[in-house]
Amino acid sequence: MSLIPNERLESAGSKSSEVFSGGNATRTAQDHTVAYDLLIWAIGGKPNTDYMAATFPSSLNKAGGSG
Repeated sequence: MSLIPNERLESAGSKSSEVFSGGNATRTAQDHTVAYDLLIWAIGGKPNTDYMAATFPSSLNKAGGSG
């Protein structure tokens, strides 16, 4: 497993919507090529936790997140 913090993907061999696509390779902004079997897009978006508020309110922090 590889984690590459503070790096940006410039291209990938599959689309972010293709969750179960086969392995491929990605190129980073610093021109590194990384082969992968599974690519997890973690882009810093805010998760939608509204559904948890009614059922699991103790799991959310004051900002409405789970972290």
